[in-house]
Order: sequence, then structure tokens, then C-alpha cells
Amino acid sequence: RPLGRRGKRLNHIEIEHPTVSRAHATFLPDRHGQVTLMSESAGSALTVNGEVLQPGGAKRLRHGDLLGIGQLFFRFSVPSEAAGVD
Repeated sequence: RPLGRRGKRLNHIEIEHPTVSRAHATFLPDRHGQVTLMSESAGSALTVNGEVLQPGGAKRLRHGDLLGIGQLFFRFSVPSEAAGVD
């Protein structure tokens, strides 16, 4: 699922903010319900729990991870059924 500002590419998640690039990152879900975040932009910051992801770098996400997308921050959340939490 591509993430970025509105532009030529169709992003499933659009964030209209000047610090978010048009092709910022991609969420890559697998068939087991795990999600990996891949960085695509060399010009805009992407972090997971403060760790910078370089362009082409990827990190498997866990429930509660703090994502820094440009100058914005989001908490990654997994529904309790998918996270294995009762």
C-alpha cells in the first residue's frame, strides 16, 4: 500500500503535508498478517521508533511502533485479533 502526497502515483494513503514526498513509503502486508514498511524517498525522513530508514530500507512493524513520516508522527496499530492479543 503506497503512501505519499497526491501526485502522479496513485497512493492508497495520501498525506497532504509539505514534509511528505509524493512517493514516501510503502506498506507491504504479507499473507500472515505481518506488515513491513519500506522507505522510498531520499528527500524526506522516515523513521520507526526513531530509527531512520534509508531509501530502499525496510522494517517489519509491530503493534505500537512510532512512525515518523516527514515531520508527522503516527502510532502503528494492529487489531487485537491480528496481534494475537486477547
